[in-house]
Amino acid sequence: MVALIVLAIGLIFFAFFNKPASLKELPSADNLKETSKEKNFIAKQSERTIAENEGDWIINALYPVSNKKEISLSIEETIQKIISDFKESDFGPIFEEGFQSTLGINYSVTESQETVSYIFKIYSYGGGAHGMTSMVTRVFDTETGNQLGLRDIFIDGYFTNIREELRATLTEKLGESSTKDAIEGGTALEDYIENFYLTDTAIGFVFSSYGVGPYAIGVVDVQVPFENVGEIIEIEKVR
Repeated sequence: MVALIVLAIGLIFFAFFNKPASLKELPSADNLKETSKEKNFIAKQSERTIAENEGDWIINALYPVSNKKEISLSIEETIQKIISDFKESDFGPIFEEGFQSTLGINYSVTESQETVSYIFKIYSYGGGAHGMTSMVTRVFDTETGNQLGLRDIFIDGYFTNIREELRATLTEKLGESSTKDAIEGGTALEDYIENFYLTDTAIGFVFSSYGVGPYAIGVVDVQVPFENVGEIIEIEKVR
């Protein structure tokens, strides 16, 4: 009887450890999160605010501080540059005495296994029918703290392929809300698609007001799955 029990246990272990690959446990979102925790990287350890209401402008900015010094310094520089450019902008004639231009900055965070992406939404108003919403992203390697650009994660000569995939994605998402000319114009140059972010499964692109269509469609956010650009992306650098 004991021999039969031992034999049964042995068969169970053999069956478990020799399951076909398709039946073995695949990586899950929970597994990915656990791996991220092991790196001890904190994308948002705290937040900072800048609030000004004086002179010609009103400014309200909210942005994160990570536990990686290099990343936090880069974010600080980005925010200060946005504010400095706003203060130096020429919005044209002020419509009434005491008018103040407005700047607001908020953000969201997206993480993959190797990267963190900070997506800043910037609203400015200097008079006229409506304000403008602009997007700025910053993507970092969480181990080194280095900022990543598109050329860091794609092979040489990637642009034509990623542009065509992006145009197809935008056309499908926007439909009649935009036009072929607007989408092609908004993705014509490499600089026009520099605001990107990364997840574990896709590369996302964000476009400011008027970026790929009329003002009425607002900010546009689309994602291109890695599987659609597998031949040109160096996946080990971002996952």
